[in-house]
Formats: sequence, C-alpha cells, structure tokens
Amino acid sequence: MDKKEKLEDLLDSLSPEQIEELQSLLQKSSVTSRDTKKKKRRGKRRRKRREAAKARENQVKKEKEPQKNSSSVEDFLVGITLTQQEREQLEEASQADKEGGAHDPREQTSIPKKKVDTRIDMRCRICGKTERVSRSLVPPEPNRFKCNECCCQAG
Repeated sequence: MDKKEKLEDLLDSLSPEQIEELQSLLQKSSVTSRDTKKKKRRGKRRRKRREAAKARENQVKKEKEPQKNSSSVEDFLVGITLTQQEREQLEEASQADKEGGAHDPREQTSIPKKKVDTRIDMRCRICGKTERVSRSLVPPEPNRFKCNECCCQAG
C-alpha cells in the first residue's frame, strides 16, 4: 500500500466527531505551503526608493509651479477695513505710482564692454620675427622670448 491508500483507510476508520476535531485542528494550525511562508525580501528596498523618488519629483513640481502674484489692491487688502481717510491716501498713492510709472517695465541698460588689447610686440631671440603676444606669455626677462616656431625646435 502506498501512503495515499493508507491515509484513506485511516480517514475511513475515524468517526464523524473525530473528523470534525481533525478539521478544527488543521484550521488552527499554521500548516501552509512553503511558497506562502517564504518571505519576499527583494522588493521592499526597491519600493522605498521608488516612493522616495516620486516624492522628490512631486516636491520639484510644486516648487516649479508659478505662484500667483496678486497685483490688485483688492486681493492685497482682503478682510481689512480701512477708514475713509486711509482709503483716500491709498487712492492718492496708487495714482502717484501710475503717474510716476512705478509699475512700468524698465529697460535694461546694456553697458558696452570695452575690448582692451593687452597684447604687446615681442621680438624672437632666435629668428628675429616680431609678434603680438599676450603679456602673460612674456618671460620675466624679455630678451629670452621665443616665437612658437622656434620654441618647438631644439636648442
């Protein structure tokens, strides 16, 4: 007899009360397959990284959204009660701003850049050719200057 047949014979020999008892014990016990018991450890770290990346993206999007700039007086003074004298002063000030052009866009003045030529004339000590070179290329002793062609030659 194989195991399956033995188990069937054993279950047939049990009374209905014993079968109910066995069923309740099986339900209470933690007999499960190995696959469900096995912990999956691989995805947790990845999930945390993805959630953190999404949170960073959302934060960057919120920072990039243009904030509403309320330029009207009504938006600025919501919920504030002003006396008649204060209202008149506010109107006078806004009128003066309009006349003076306080809110007009200003032109950016461009400063012309002066191009200063800091190069100097130097005479090569080997070939005698005169060149205009930057001051930073001149050695401390001007009589030791070599042009590019002579500098690459031996001697």
